[in-house]
Amino acid sequence: QIMTRRGGWPLNAVALPDGRPFWGGTYFPKADWISILQQIADVYKNDRNKVEQYAGELTSGIKESALIYEPSEATDISEEYIKNGVVKWQQYLDYDMGGNAGSPKFMIPSNLQFLYEYANAYEDAKLNDYVTNTLEKIALGGIYDQVGGGFARYSTDKLWKVPHFEKMLYDNAQLVSLFSQVFRKTKSPLFKQIVYQTIAFVQRELMSDEFVFYAALDADSEGEEGKYYVWQKDELQSLLKDDFELFTEVYNVNSIGFWEDNKYILHRTKKDEEIAENQKMSLVDLQKKITQWQQLLLKERLNRIRPGLDDKSLTSWNAMMGEALVDAYLSFGEISFLDLALKNARAISKYMQDEQGLLYHTYKNGIRKTEGFLEDYAFTISFYLRIFEATTDQTWLKEAEKLTALTMAHFSDNENALFWFSMDDSALPVTRQKEVYDNVIPASNSVMATNLFKLGKLTGVEEYARRSKKMMSSALRHFQEHPSSFSNWARLALFHQRFYEVAVVGVGAESIVGNLSKFYHPNAIYCGSETDGLHLTKDRLVKGKTFIYVCRNNACLLPVENVADAISLLDGEF
Repeated sequence: QIMTRRGGWPLNAVALPDGRPFWGGTYFPKADWISILQQIADVYKNDRNKVEQYAGELTSGIKESALIYEPSEATDISEEYIKNGVVKWQQYLDYDMGGNAGSPKFMIPSNLQFLYEYANAYEDAKLNDYVTNTLEKIALGGIYDQVGGGFARYSTDKLWKVPHFEKMLYDNAQLVSLFSQVFRKTKSPLFKQIVYQTIAFVQRELMSDEFVFYAALDADSEGEEGKYYVWQKDELQSLLKDDFELFTEVYNVNSIGFWEDNKYILHRTKKDEEIAENQKMSLVDLQKKITQWQQLLLKERLNRIRPGLDDKSLTSWNAMMGEALVDAYLSFGEISFLDLALKNARAISKYMQDEQGLLYHTYKNGIRKTEGFLEDYAFTISFYLRIFEATTDQTWLKEAEKLTALTMAHFSDNENALFWFSMDDSALPVTRQKEVYDNVIPASNSVMATNLFKLGKLTGVEEYARRSKKMMSSALRHFQEHPSSFSNWARLALFHQRFYEVAVVGVGAESIVGNLSKFYHPNAIYCGSETDGLHLTKDRLVKGKTFIYVCRNNACLLPVENVADAISLLDGEF
């Protein structure tokens, strides 16, 4: 970006032996790439001074890009400020097909999550419909694997039809969380189906025997992108026989689904209910057929050569998937999701953490390596806090606090509230950086600021809350100019503006928290305990009773004893 004002991937960089880069670019066709490498080798050999000059200038530019101005005092982010940013953002949304206007379309779950929370906080029906429409279009589109579940990287067109077929763990993790959370409001059967099917895909194709998750599946197999996922008409006719006509109605094996070279991308333009009505058949019978087709085609697809598997495991991405499983458990009450999340959390602790509690970034074939980055700590803390909410097991709250202490010790900047991306003893060729912009993955600083905010509420440690607010104030100064790049920060601003602490104290607290979590209240954090040993439960235990306290900034309404009354309080204002 410094060199050309453009970024992207793949990232190709050429560096001097001391690690300082002097040239960079993104994608080049093979012939161009060979030519460029020859030219670079020529310059390096014959004009070393010029290379040194470029390296020096680029290094200076990278260092300057890491400098982030921060206000001396944390400031409140007003509702009006956030609203003005959203108004600007709305110009770039596709209200018909969902996602961003035009193509390609990236899903950017943190954007959709913020917009949905904003729409519900401010009763914005248009934005609410935009997000649910986007999720429906993604769920029915070719970007979603209609046979085996799971999401591809992005859509090359504006219809969500033709994906870049690569499947990334972090996309699937975030979308499982998002669909699970939106289900709490919509109760959409489609969204539930997507979550269950995607988790099944992750277990089947991206999970090791050690309960750690692999990074990704390639887009191509046998040298052809999408070959594993697309179908030819005669192939489908042979497999489906008398069902082919109905299958075509569901999955568009026609001009709509045609891609290239007699290949079809299975995707849907109608929901089950509409098709069942058009075909004059019961919804139950249609859905039985669809399940049978998926099983049949999945079995047939196993005979094909699979796309390449990126079988390294990244700590941050594992934590994201673990948290997604907890979100799914809280939405659907499926205990197997929680069991798998706990197995993954224990695997992170066992395989990706050393005796001092320090995290590593990668794990593969029994070997962990590369000291952890801020993203590894931030997402793991977030995961552990989510487990604590779901289970009321204080072990996970304590683990989150330990990792937070390590983060503050090894990633803090003495002159700025924002954290460095790399540890204090990292051997870096150029400079330490700070990750501030939310993108396909939320910025590690925005995740960490949210963790500190929640920990401040759960533990009563005011320093956490103060630092969180200062970090948020620093980042959100840029929200109105580039709102989509600060969506997770803006979620934190919504927390600050209207946030509830829900303390459940007494026997059966975990069960009550589970029931409360089935409702859509993204601005609440739950703290359950059968004792009064936590900050939010202190002096609130009444022998023989289980009370639910709905609080805001430690000021609580009168306690209630049943979930329905607590929901009424959370739906109100005080």
